[in-house]
Amino acid sequence: MDNHFDKYDSTSSDEILLALAEDLGNMANAIFVKLGNGYFSVEDENFLNLQYRKIARMQRNAIAILQDRGSI
Repeated sequence: MDNHFDKYDSTSSDEILLALAEDLGNMANAIFVKLGNGYFSVEDENFLNLQYRKIARMQRNAIAILQDRGSI
């Protein structure tokens, strides 16, 4: 049975960073579409927005490292 985390079994840091960037993007996209639509209390909206921004920043950093290395 395939495990979603199998892609992290690599010994290549570039492959792991790429998998991480993809997963972070998927998480950020899932959160982003729900923000600002009245689904959450103001407190929860603010917390989720903060988490979204952190996830997006982590994804940006992973992509920047891969670009600097010429891997993507």
